[in-house]
Amino acid sequence: MKNLFGTDITDGAENGKPVGESFIVRRTDAGQDAEIEAYCEQFAEAERKSSLPAPLGLLKAVCLFGWAIPLCGMISAGSFAEGYRRVPWLFWICGICFIIWIALWIYEKKLQKQTADAPETKALNERAEALLRNVREQLGIPDSAMDLDVLGERFVMKNGVPKHKSFDGFNEYLNLDLYAFVQDGSLFLASTDAVWEIPCSALRGVHRTKRMSFAGWHKAEPYNARSYKKYKITVNQFGTFFAHCVQIEIADARGDFYLLIPEYDAEAFIELTGLHPDTEQ
Repeated sequence: MKNLFGTDITDGAENGKPVGESFIVRRTDAGQDAEIEAYCEQFAEAERKSSLPAPLGLLKAVCLFGWAIPLCGMISAGSFAEGYRRVPWLFWICGICFIIWIALWIYEKKLQKQTADAPETKALNERAEALLRNVREQLGIPDSAMDLDVLGERFVMKNGVPKHKSFDGFNEYLNLDLYAFVQDGSLFLASTDAVWEIPCSALRGVHRTKRMSFAGWHKAEPYNARSYKKYKITVNQFGTFFAHCVQIEIADARGDFYLLIPEYDAEAFIELTGLHPDTEQ
């Protein structure tokens, strides 16, 4: 059983295409793809301008550890005065690291605000909205479609079995921002360049998974908003998110697959597809 949005990176495999290629029923045209690619390049440049240069970003991470870890140790020791008497240099290092970290944090926030307020950013946002309208029209995505997060992954085949591989050492999975809707007995999942069709009759068991790490947050509200509190989503200093997921099994003539959906989207997905708790195993 393979992740429908998995990619086989085994040596000699045809890389870059999702496992569920055979489920794709519509694609955007080449011209639209080129426009999206150009937009992504502009967006990446804007993101670069709003972030610290790599050396400063690394320094900020080092300084975070430089003050946070010693501080935790001092708190657990129980006595700041005794700690300072024994290792005063540690207090000075902690303080210097904190000052550098807070200065870089403020500088990063300033860069982000400058980028957000720039006329180029406004034009970029307007272009994104226009591109999205064109994509939805080309792919036949209805206005009622729900925004659905689905986790994509990479794997290698070993003894005929897919073996999961991390994306970058920090994130085990990649969070894909898709649209989901049901028409004529089929579940449709759409990205900005393709639509996958899955017969609803092929959707099987619903299983809750362990906490998984993934890159990307696509919701309008932040992960720690009140509406997401019950899902206990966390994020570390590297921007890696952690959350429980549900695994939706797919039994189809084309093979056995599954979808990984973060728990915070599971209830809406189950309601959309007509799956019920009695399908859980």
